[in-house]
Amino acid sequence: MSFLRTCFLLCLLCLGPLTSVAKDGIEKISFQATEEISRADFYIQRTGAQPQAALVLAPGQNGNGRNLIKQQAWQDFARQHNLLLVGVSLASPYLKEDRRVGYFYAERGAGDFLIQAVRQASGQDLPLLLYGFSGGAHFASRFAAYQPDRVIGYCAYSASWWDPPVLLMRLPPGLIACGDHDGRRFGPSLMHFKKGRALGLKWSWITFPETGHGVPPELPPFARAYFAALLDEKASGCWVDIGTEEVLPAQHDRHPALTAWLPDRQLYSHWRNIHEH
Repeated sequence: MSFLRTCFLLCLLCLGPLTSVAKDGIEKISFQATEEISRADFYIQRTGAQPQAALVLAPGQNGNGRNLIKQQAWQDFARQHNLLLVGVSLASPYLKEDRRVGYFYAERGAGDFLIQAVRQASGQDLPLLLYGFSGGAHFASRFAAYQPDRVIGYCAYSASWWDPPVLLMRLPPGLIACGDHDGRRFGPSLMHFKKGRALGLKWSWITFPETGHGVPPELPPFARAYFAALLDEKASGCWVDIGTEEVLPAQHDRHPALTAWLPDRQLYSHWRNIHEH
């Protein structure tokens, strides 16, 4: 990032966000729009006094995550694990693969807004769990690459294009998934997963059968179980073959792109029930 751009982002952050609280208790933290980001709002649902981490829910392109954090299943999960719930509401006018601008690219302002929103809501720099669908997957996966040390793990479902991981990246665990009927997204998503695994990254993969571009009902429950395993210091991970769906005795370095990592052996039966090779 250039020196001038860094100064510009710092100036925006120094202006400070606007905060409001709705009747239902959901707090809204809003940042001033930029040339690339026309809306930068974050909705906060508090589930405990001292959260151990923040769970960030990012909807599809230019969508509003407020409804996501209102869902009872996410609220119950956040309460159970003492998490701050954050709903992402970002929008950009030019979200194209050849433009590389806008909130999809977390390093271009949106990621810093998220960090500031979590800090303001909690009074600290909480570690993050990220869940993103479509446009939200773009943001979640690139935030994990932009700020890997802040991220416990993430789930990125059905993005149109991906930034390839590189050998020296210290990327956190990730759950990459897509429906096999999701046209132009399935191939790039699977290839992105395989590139990461070829570099030895602890990534998981799910193919959802006969699924187009929409969130399958099986994804959120598995994502929650996946996040719970990442939060459990006693969880014991395992390696699985994404083709045969067998548990492997150890990581097979000979063909890493054909294997996936699950953060807990207890996830295996759940994963096998929803994944189709």
